[in-house]
Amino acid sequence: MVNGKYTAGELAKLCGVSVRTIRYYDVKGLLKPIEYSEAGYRYYDDSSINTLQKILMLKYLGFSLEKIIEIINSNLGENLSQSLKEQRRLLMEKREHINLIINAVEEAERYSDSWESLIKIISLTNEKEEVIKQYSTDINLNKRMNIHDKFSTNSYGWHKWVFDKMKLKENMRILEIGCGNGALWLNNLNRIPKGCNIFLTDYSEGMLEKAKRNIISNNDVKFQFMQKDADNFEIDEDKFDIIIANHVLFYIKNREKLFYSIRRLLKNEGVFYCSTIGREHMLELHNLAYEFDERICIPHDEMCNEFSLENGKEQLSKAFNRVSRIDYEDSLIVDDSKALYDYVYSIPGNAANLIDNSKKDFKEFLDDKIEKEGAIYINKSTGIFRCH
Repeated sequence: MVNGKYTAGELAKLCGVSVRTIRYYDVKGLLKPIEYSEAGYRYYDDSSINTLQKILMLKYLGFSLEKIIEIINSNLGENLSQSLKEQRRLLMEKREHINLIINAVEEAERYSDSWESLIKIISLTNEKEEVIKQYSTDINLNKRMNIHDKFSTNSYGWHKWVFDKMKLKENMRILEIGCGNGALWLNNLNRIPKGCNIFLTDYSEGMLEKAKRNIISNNDVKFQFMQKDADNFEIDEDKFDIIIANHVLFYIKNREKLFYSIRRLLKNEGVFYCSTIGREHMLELHNLAYEFDERICIPHDEMCNEFSLENGKEQLSKAFNRVSRIDYEDSLIVDDSKALYDYVYSIPGNAANLIDNSKKDFKEFLDDKIEKEGAIYINKSTGIFRCH
C-alpha cells in the first residue's frame, strides 16, 4: 500500500478474492479504481474495500449480479431492505423446491423398479410445486377474494357463515389446516369465545407470516402458528375440539391418510369441518375466459375430481361415521371489468401467462360484455362438510 492506495493484487489479497475477480467487477461497473498509475495499474482505497465487502456479502446471500449492481449503485438503505425481503422470498421458494425434490427422491426409492411409478411421483411433485408458487404469498388469494367481497349477493359473508357453523365455545382447542393469511379468524376476531386456543398451520411460510401480522393473540384468545405439510401431517399436540380445512383439500393428494390423522387428533365429541367447491362454481367466469382464448386452462375440473361437494362425502365417510353437507347460497353480479380481469389472472394454470400478452384486448373484451349485459352473473357453488 502506498499513500493509502492499494493495487488490485493487494485489494484482492485483503478481501480473499482473485485479481481476476477485481478486474471483472471493474468491467461490470461495480468496483471502479479511484485512479490509474502512469503504467495503467489500478489503484483502490479504503472505500473500495468497503464496496467489495458489500459485493461479496450480497453474492453470498445469493443475489444475482444484476441485482447487486442495482443495490450498490443506488446506495439507498431502503432499497437494500426491500431487496433483502425479496431475496428472502426467493430463497424460501428455492428451499421449498429442494424439499419437494428430496421428498420425490425418497418416494421414488420405494418404487425404483417401476418407471410408471416414478413418472407419477414426478407429476405429483410438479403439481404440488405449482400450488406452492400460487400460494407463496396472499396476493393471488386476495385478488380472488376481492370479487367475492364486493359483488356477492349474499351480504352475510362466507367467513362469518363458516364461523357460525363451527359453533365455538369457551376454552376450545381449534386447529386449522391450510390457514392461508388467516382470513377466517381476521373476519371474526371479536366473535371468538374467551379462552380458545387456536393453532393455525400452512405449508407456505409466506402465508403464515401474513397470518401472524394479521392476527395478534390477546388475553382472551391465543393463536399459535406452525408450518405443516398437509400431505404428511404430523403435530405433537393434545387433542382438539374442532379441526377445520377451508378450501384446501382439493390440493391434498394423501387425503385419506390426512382424514385418519384428523380423526385421531379429535376429542371424542370433536368435529372436523371442511369446505370445498362444486362443479358449477364460477363456471360463467371460466367460460368467459375460454371464449376470449380457448387455450386458457383453468384446473376447475381437476380440483373437483379431487375433492368437491359432489364427491367429498364418499371420501370422508371412510374415516368418519357421520358426514353431513351444508351448502352456502350465493352468487355474483359483477359490473367491474378489473375485478373480473384480476380474478382470471390470479387463477392457477396458464391464464396469467396468456393474458400478459393481450391485457388490453382482454379488458376490452370484458368491458364489451358488461356494456351489453349490464353486469355478469356468476353462480357460486360452495359449502361445508361436518364430520364426526
